[in-house]
Amino acid sequence: MKGYQNKILEVDLSKASTETISIEEDVLRQYLGGSGLAAKLFLDRGLQDVDPLSPENQFFIMTGPLAGTGFPGAARFAVAAKSPLTQLWGEANCGGHFAAQLKFAGYDGIIVKGQATGPVYLWIDDDKTEFRDASHLWGKDVYETEDLMKAGEGKG
Repeated sequence: MKGYQNKILEVDLSKASTETISIEEDVLRQYLGGSGLAAKLFLDRGLQDVDPLSPENQFFIMTGPLAGTGFPGAARFAVAAKSPLTQLWGEANCGGHFAAQLKFAGYDGIIVKGQATGPVYLWIDDDKTEFRDASHLWGKDVYETEDLMKAGEGKG
């Protein structure tokens, strides 16, 4: 379907691995947008009964079909998971350049599951992904972290 890459990056922090999964066009049409697609995947994976603070909970970062097009309001992406506050579905949306950059890298979204053994971040460069040590970023505020990331891709 136009506006979608039909691919989602699934990140397993426990295994330090990534996998690209395909999404059928009819699913993308029926569950339009990042929030709809995240909810569909959440329910299909049976996550409504998991402990929200456990490694079994999954975190969804999803874009809509207009992300990366320059259309007004299309620079948004949805972030969703089971909420530890309500024990129900929790969702927010964000703006900025991330949604477009994720689309340009070839993905409609990211699913994060598992638990890393230490601080890491995921580096995505088109179809290449790698886990990088983030211990040098631990304890920094958002401004310091951004400056360090911009200065050298965050490498310690």
